[in-house]
Amino acid sequence: MKWRFERPQRKFEVFLLDVSKQVFSSALVHFINLASAVYLDRSLYANGCVWYFVLYLTDTLCILPLCFVMLEGADYYFRKHGPKRLISGEYFTNSGDIDYETWGLQAGIWLTVVMVGKSIQLVIQMNTRKYMYALGKECLRL
Repeated sequence: MKWRFERPQRKFEVFLLDVSKQVFSSALVHFINLASAVYLDRSLYANGCVWYFVLYLTDTLCILPLCFVMLEGADYYFRKHGPKRLISGEYFTNSGDIDYETWGLQAGIWLTVVMVGKSIQLVIQMNTRKYMYALGKECLRL
């Protein structure tokens, strides 16, 4: 739906490549959140569902904007210093063909940004675990 209404409209292949990066990072975040919730549940004798909720909430409110800023910073750097092929969403060779190796490099950069964001989140979670857990319980009314 988004692709249909965007202007200027990307080539459909480019749209799919962009979406695939989001799918991979969403799956990565989901599994990290599941593993983290299980770890926090077992190590703190707390409800893993509350932890998953807290992780999801902080992902959405804090980590996603942080990842956006980090990716914009990386794009700024690559625009200024190169290589230009690492600018997010730029997949074409000089001849106009899609370069899937470039997509792979960009996907790697995005997944690295996500992992850095998740690492920051987990450090914060561990240092504020009592407050975060209480917030999660209150939000879920458990």
